[in-house]
Amino acid sequence: MTGAEHYREAEDMLAFIERDRDLTTNQHSEIAARAQVHATLALAAATALAGVIGNNLAPSHPVNQLAQDPETITAVNDWHEAAARRAS
Repeated sequence: MTGAEHYREAEDMLAFIERDRDLTTNQHSEIAARAQVHATLALAAATALAGVIGNNLAPSHPVNQLAQDPETITAVNDWHEAAARRAS
């Protein structure tokens, strides 16, 4: 899963908890714990991605190649989409 996918999964799980009032305490706790794991992985991915795209390294440094990599660009676009979904 990508960072944005982890973020969306955490959001969806928390929304499910809010909607489903018939959950047992154990079910609620298990879903909340899984959502927390997804949120933590999303944060780790966002932190790593920010380090790649917002660095102060020399242009010749290999990390700058990552910033121009199509996979990195896709990841940034996925984050923008996830943020826009949250804002609406």
